[in-house]
Amino acid sequence: MSDIILDVQAPATIQLDAGNADPVARDEIAALTARVAALEAAMPDAITYTVDADGNHVQAVTLTLTAPTGSVETDVYDIYRLTGDGAQLIGQSWPLTSSVVDQFAPFGTGMELAYRVACRTADGDESWTDVPYLLDGDVIRIDWPSGPVELPYNIAIADGYGKDVSVSAYLDGQRDAHFNQGVARTGKLSTDIIRLDDQRTVALVRDLARYAGTAFVRTPDGSAYEAVVQVTDMSTTGAITAVTLDAQEVRLTDAHMLPPWTSPPGDNEPEEVT
Repeated sequence: MSDIILDVQAPATIQLDAGNADPVARDEIAALTARVAALEAAMPDAITYTVDADGNHVQAVTLTLTAPTGSVETDVYDIYRLTGDGAQLIGQSWPLTSSVVDQFAPFGTGMELAYRVACRTADGDESWTDVPYLLDGDVIRIDWPSGPVELPYNIAIADGYGKDVSVSAYLDGQRDAHFNQGVARTGKLSTDIIRLDDQRTVALVRDLARYAGTAFVRTPDGSAYEAVVQVTDMSTTGAITAVTLDAQEVRLTDAHMLPPWTSPPGDNEPEEVT
């Protein structure tokens, strides 16, 4: 029996009928039904980026998305931030031809970072590519509704990770570990503020100490995460205010992801009826 080659552009159900084929072929394919899935996702390519920054003041990264070769109209892009802690989904179902502005782009001193751009089909198949970029930043930056604040002096960072685990002990001396998914991450951040030069920064840190909500933390080692930030110490010696912050990572919220995609003005305007 000859091979059958199908070029299918959408999900389809194919009924193969033996018809007048020879007996061997009839026995092999009688009443055979085959599900033919949609095309595999196309590999993203030709994606570029630009950096919007003012000196040490980190701003944003813009990704310019283009439709990959072999894609179809129903394909979309999902976008992830890549950091040392893995991939974080920040946007779904973006058109294949569009621009994406990440106002909370991870940065790092002399290090290469990346976004992951995944092309997804209507059936859920994905192909992705990583888009490396350079965005220098040697500050601790914290964003919240009254911020941001950037803290550049005498930075010290200590991260801690804790597994969610309970250990059961038995009479025979054996112990079993029971794990929940996820790891608790905490960061201890310390820095100095030169009060004579930057009273506004002191005021912002005091505002952050009173803020009842989550903030977005970025540090020069490429970390970028949502956190509950506690100002645990502010001590002043002469013109220097030393600040210690504790940041407990929490689930990323919509406020620090990409905004939902909306079509440009005019794309969805109704046609004039005459």
